[in-house]
Amino acid sequence: MIETARTISISIARPSAQVYGYLTDPANMAEWASGLASSLEQVDGTWIGLTPAGRATIRFSPRNDFGIADHWVSLEGQPEIHVPLRVIGHDGAAEVLLTLLRQPGMDDDAFARDADWMTRDLARLKQVLESHPARPVPSGRDGRIDYVEFLGPDLARMQDFYAPLFGWQFTDYGPTYRAFSDGRMDGGFSPAANAIPLVILYADDLEATERRVTAAGGRVVKPIFAFPGGRRFHFVDPAGNELAVWSER
Repeated sequence: MIETARTISISIARPSAQVYGYLTDPANMAEWASGLASSLEQVDGTWIGLTPAGRATIRFSPRNDFGIADHWVSLEGQPEIHVPLRVIGHDGAAEVLLTLLRQPGMDDDAFARDADWMTRDLARLKQVLESHPARPVPSGRDGRIDYVEFLGPDLARMQDFYAPLFGWQFTDYGPTYRAFSDGRMDGGFSPAANAIPLVILYADDLEATERRVTAAGGRVVKPIFAFPGGRRFHFVDPAGNELAVWSER
């Protein structure tokens, strides 16, 4: 039976968000993808690279919440080649899976050579990410609204209202916190007299973001503090809106 596809995987001892953020930035490909990226550059919004087979146009899947980091390679006069790439988080680390699809007319030797090549590239990816522990690696979420908290005195009553109304799923973290997911965005319920929702953004570098907020005229009302799952701070913008910023780091 002819092998039509082969999945090559590697474990990387870095948080999956960091690995995914690195992989989804095309500018980083020059550091690890030897077959595509030695001369990768963006021209009029299109990524162009020189491959052993000639000049190629490369397009990338948009960042998403599912760990998909696919790319497609187009060589002039040839069918577009799809390279499925996935990042799966596990126990604080990341599994990167690349599926090599056998191209029409490719013999066993050529398919094996491509598999060896992809294996070396993934090994290089692991080396790059693991050899620079202090290096900031973008998460792909920096500066984005990431979470929202609803405040109120009775968490059970709030769940009883939202669960049947919108089908939200809940996770109870004891008597003082209840998390929810609507299938697209996560959030939580926290007991407080103030019933104004709290919008929470994500930051790759929490301290740097706190400094930028202050420099821009914001007022930090709760300096950086730790909580189960990460750290965060709260600030008030010039209009008086209170927001929070959090990070896993």
